[in-house]
Amino acid sequence: MTRVLFADDCNLSRTLAQLGLRRGGLDVLLARDGEEALVLAADHDVRVAIVKLDLPVRTGLEVTRELVARGVRVILTGRALGEATRRDCLAAGASAVLELPMSPEAMLAAVLGSGGIERTSRRAG
Repeated sequence: MTRVLFADDCNLSRTLAQLGLRRGGLDVLLARDGEEALVLAADHDVRVAIVKLDLPVRTGLEVTRELVARGVRVILTGRALGEATRRDCLAAGASAVLELPMSPEAMLAAVLGSGGIERTSRRAG
């Protein structure tokens, strides 16, 4: 099963992401800030990370650069993202940049869109 890291400083966002991604058959790790995201990714076999751009402690761009260097596929998220910010995200190695708020369905589709993602056959309902 594919392990997905979700990094966001909002408790509600983490809870909703965990529910939606698990319902989609994925194993989910949750981080409250950029440093915690990097520690979790180092301690676990993370294949994909969804990272909020404006995380505390370490920014989403910093986290993205480090995770991409480790071979993790990163999807960056943020609010009111302009073209320059989107270019910066892609230059940091993000494979996708998604606007917040984001539905659980859109999040799952972004994760699954990379291919090679293993889901459990059992889905929480």
